[in-house]
Amino acid sequence: MESSSDNSRTRELYKKFDEIFEYQVKPYIEKIMPRDKFSAPVYYILDNFVMRRFRSGLPVLIAKSYGIGMEKVLPLAAANELMFAIALVQDDFFDNSSVRGEIESAHIKFGVRAAMASSDYCYTYAIKILRELEKTNIDKSILNKIYDSFTEIQERVFASFLMEILNEANLEFTANDVLELHKAKTVHGTNLTYCVGLLCEEKEAGLADKLLNYSTNIAIAGQIKNDIYDITRYSKTRGFVDLINGYQTYLLAKLIDSLNEKELGELGILFKQGKAGEIVKIMAEKNIIEKSISDQKEYIQKARDILKKIENPEVSLILNTWADGSEVREYPSG
Repeated sequence: MESSSDNSRTRELYKKFDEIFEYQVKPYIEKIMPRDKFSAPVYYILDNFVMRRFRSGLPVLIAKSYGIGMEKVLPLAAANELMFAIALVQDDFFDNSSVRGEIESAHIKFGVRAAMASSDYCYTYAIKILRELEKTNIDKSILNKIYDSFTEIQERVFASFLMEILNEANLEFTANDVLELHKAKTVHGTNLTYCVGLLCEEKEAGLADKLLNYSTNIAIAGQIKNDIYDITRYSKTRGFVDLINGYQTYLLAKLIDSLNEKELGELGILFKQGKAGEIVKIMAEKNIIEKSISDQKEYIQKARDILKKIENPEVSLILNTWADGSEVREYPSG
């Protein structure tokens, strides 16, 4: 059972993430990328969409704990947050989603053409922000690994968009296929922790791979959690959007694995017709949510096991606290 002290540590960590983003990371973005009508759709997401700022918060906290200067980590954090905001603008359009959390999607507020063009425009500033690293004394071999990692972010994020778009309500996929999709969708966070690990390896050998393995397991757990919440807690605001769009989800993969041939045929018809509510009822009958929560806990435990190998106790505590916040607490029906 979660204790009040666990809750308190998690809330305090979230508060630190917000403060790092508002007072360090976003000002760094603003220093490089102008606020104008061209960047307005992306700044709209940066300013107004409320989310956990762990993508920049965790790397900054890790770097500080190892004594790495902010001139080396802030360009990474700022470029990553900007790239993620751009991806959200585009993702809502691809998903035919009119809302992002509690706000209008950028393509609804600004129009599709402006939002899509702004995304490409702002991406040039993500590159400019990243190039600020060249003003530091980071070893060239590490800098090349960072550039390669950020290139991979863009490649895998758009691959994840295409995986979903091209699925076309096809039920011929497995949970492993969904896990690969989840890894691609969460590459902003996983690759950034890897990059910060590279900067810190002068203090702890092998840290980059430890952080990458930890964050990959937490990312998978987080995506399974999102899939659960999308059909429960957030069903009214998101409207079962992934099922309606015919996308692959972890819960759907678990459901497919539990059905016989006749039931699969019936599910296929419902999936192609976008009858998400009926599919969710079948999931409830098959205890798919409970089974998915069990899997989600296993990934969190894998992440915690990796933390035993990290030598810095402060970093281990921070990442354990983040793992606490990644667990499914409750999932009221939408």
